[in-house]
Amino acid sequence: MAFALIKETLESIQGMPDTRSRMPVMFQSKGFNGNFAPEKTMPYRKRSNPTTILTSKRKRCMTHTRLPYLFLFILLFIIGCDSDDGSEMPLTANSFVAQKDEDLWEGITELQLTANDTLVFFAVGEGLDNGVLMVKVKFEGTGGYAVAKEKALYYDTLGGDAIVAQYTLQEPEKATFVVESHDQSSGRVTGTFDFELFPKAQGGKSIEYLLRITEGRFRGILKEAP
Repeated sequence: MAFALIKETLESIQGMPDTRSRMPVMFQSKGFNGNFAPEKTMPYRKRSNPTTILTSKRKRCMTHTRLPYLFLFILLFIIGCDSDDGSEMPLTANSFVAQKDEDLWEGITELQLTANDTLVFFAVGEGLDNGVLMVKVKFEGTGGYAVAKEKALYYDTLGGDAIVAQYTLQEPEKATFVVESHDQSSGRVTGTFDFELFPKAQGGKSIEYLLRITEGRFRGILKEAP
């Protein structure tokens, strides 16, 4: 009896029509066999995260942006190293630069050659610091010169007219004046100077400190005095 019932059930199942044709389109793909078991699975492809893509592009952009700045930094570093090799900036025509005590002092120069071959050197400060340094030596071309006592003089002026402070050389061993080059055809002269000058009272008022002019460099044209 039970066997007959099972046989009848199998025969009724085999006689059922194919229901896949009435299934929705989404279930009629070749990967679906009607038993909700795919006959062939497609290979899995990992979808890219939009945030990851944006971050990657941003990193590449930042990398390309950093390259010019890195190159500029290296270039400035090389230039900075070259500027620290002890070399000095060239002076312009008829100019000087020095340290006056702790301050930078710079301005214009004037060099005159008198009838008795005396070189008179003037260094005139520019701007508010318009002091004047004057040096007299017997000119003999290039080389170091011994500056005699009181042959180096510095004075501060008020508006370029009235002298408000004056200093003179009292110890020649504390003075240096060097003519490094002299072009006889053009009259161009370059050199260096260092002085320690003593104050001279003005109007009964005593000035108690020394004036040190150091690391001086000059460039000018030597002209015959009128």
